[in-house]
Amino acid sequence: APAPDEGGSDAAAPPLLGALGPDERFDFVMSNPPFYESHAEAAARPNPHTQREATAHELVTAGGEVGFVGQLLTESQGACGRVR
Repeated sequence: APAPDEGGSDAAAPPLLGALGPDERFDFVMSNPPFYESHAEAAARPNPHTQREATAHELVTAGGEVGFVGQLLTESQGACGRVR
């Protein structure tokens, strides 16, 4: 994956399984987008009603918001006994 300054995420761990410890169980997962596919996309779509306080790593991910949610769904299937 490209580095954040190239428009992608360099996340070392998957978003859900990276946060889930070996003996932990989740009943609920909540995420707070926006997630953009590139820094250029984030800069081109400012929201004048909110102040964006996020690191580049928090804003940009491969596939944007749809890719992030798809990754959460895929990971949830693999951890179905630990995430309800």
